[in-house]
Amino acid sequence: MSGGAGTAPKGLQRSGQHKRFSGRCYATDAKHGRPCSRAASSHIPYCSQHCQAGDGSLRVVAHPFAGKILVARRDLPKGYKIVYWGERKRTKDATEDRMLSGPYPTFGVVDPVAFTGSVVQFMGCPGPNEVQNCVLTGHYFLDKDSRMVGVEYETSMAIPKGGQLLQWYGPGWWKVREEEQGFKRGNIGTKRYPAPLKKASKRSAEQMQGAGALQDATNRKKSAGASTQNSDKNRTSEKGQPSGATTELKGVLVHAGRHWGPA
Repeated sequence: MSGGAGTAPKGLQRSGQHKRFSGRCYATDAKHGRPCSRAASSHIPYCSQHCQAGDGSLRVVAHPFAGKILVARRDLPKGYKIVYWGERKRTKDATEDRMLSGPYPTFGVVDPVAFTGSVVQFMGCPGPNEVQNCVLTGHYFLDKDSRMVGVEYETSMAIPKGGQLLQWYGPGWWKVREEEQGFKRGNIGTKRYPAPLKKASKRSAEQMQGAGALQDATNRKKSAGASTQNSDKNRTSEKGQPSGATTELKGVLVHAGRHWGPA
């Protein structure tokens, strides 16, 4: 099964996962994206194995400065469902960063910390030039006879293998971290584990690459022009300038390989 979301196989979601309320496990395997064949172990839609190990298509890895993050082990389609699950606790008992507020005030919080298979707790937060790619679906898993609860997310865009899964933590989370710890929000994407960029940031990156290529071409032309000028000092262009001595860059100012805008 490919990472793209095409026509859903019979009995499955377009993401290739079992449908909600099917009683089957949401997890898929990393190699082919096949859905787990086992039944969910409870109202949380993961089997006992994937409750212990986490969804096979996801992986927790170390980040250079952000602790642990969650990345895709294969190409994931838009609409891929994941569950932030753990023990339900009162809001006043929330003591850990990874505790997630519930969908309504009296819900309390989801505490996933004690459950290593609850890998969605390691989703990072996008930086100022990045965007989230996982959003709440508005569905949660709750049973009156169990303290275990889950909140459902889905990917809002396709995520390539190695790409980070990101959720927005909220302005309040960052305000507290900045005031109490001096920790400021920054971009989290790396070369190995990229994060999706805002459109303006993508354009800037493309412009920088294009300007760098233009600068290389300019340097080669200048070198060629300098050689021509040295070999024939008396030769000039119609405008009285040494032929090949100057290369004109129309429309852009190039400095250190960066595109600074119209000239």
